[in-house]
Order: sequence, then structure tokens, then C-alpha cells
Amino acid sequence: MNPLNRKAAVLYLLVTFVLGGVAGGSVGYSIKHPQPPPRPPQNQGPGQMVEWMVTTLTRDLSLTPDQVAKIRPIVVQNGEEFEKFQREHGEKMHEMFHRHRERLLPLLTPEQVKKQEELDQQRRHRWPPPSGPRHGETSPSSPKPDGTPSDPPRK
Repeated sequence: MNPLNRKAAVLYLLVTFVLGGVAGGSVGYSIKHPQPPPRPPQNQGPGQMVEWMVTTLTRDLSLTPDQVAKIRPIVVQNGEEFEKFQREHGEKMHEMFHRHRERLLPLLTPEQVKKQEELDQQRRHRWPPPSGPRHGETSPSSPKPDGTPSDPPRK
């Protein structure tokens, strides 16, 4: 074997070994750190949430069309119940979280307070509040609970 062929063979073996290590490491990493399932749509209407849930159930459980037809009304009803619960109790939960935070902050060092504020900002970015008015609030253009138009916005 001439020296050029020997060098090429060693180079090919070395490249193959390195690529095998990279591929094996990638597979090992993906097994140890699996991707989370897709998140539900944010700030979307209840219809889109129902579709996301039905699609997810269909994919994950391999539902038949007959099963989908029977499950869809259950998902719709559950969504309506959840929306009602959220309207009735969402503001109270928000107040509870706010009180918890207000009681916690005085016990933290200035560095911890700064870190907590950064974490809060990350959470707001990751889980933005629903679009539109918060629970119990009305926007200037939304009607009052009795159906009458609300007051125009003040300038």
C-alpha cells in the first residue's frame, strides 16, 4: 500500500469514527432530553382549543373517526365548563398569587428580588395572559353583563 492510500484510509476511518461519535451523542442527548409535547394554542378562542385537544387525542390515542365523533362533544362541554370556572374564579386566583408574591418579596435579598422579577418576566413571556380583558373586567368596547353598551373610553 503506498503512503498516500494509507493516509487516505486512516483519514476515512478517523472521519467515520468522529461522525459515529457525533451521531451517537446526538441520539443519547435526544433520549435523555425528549422534546415536550406541543403546547396548546395561546390567546385563541375556545374553538381552536377544542380542535387542538381533539387533534392531540386523535394523534396520541389513534382514535377512529367514530371515536372522534363521540369524543368531540365531551371536549366541547369540558371547554365550556372550564371557561365558566375561569370566569368565576380566575380573578380570585390572580389575587391569591399576588398576595403570595407580596408576602414572599420582603423575605428575599435584593439579588433574589431581582432574580424573582426576571423569572416573573420569563413566565409572562412563556405564558402570556389571555387576550382581551382580564377576568371580571370589561374592555371599553365590550358590553356590560346586562347586555347594554359600556361607556366610551375616556381620553
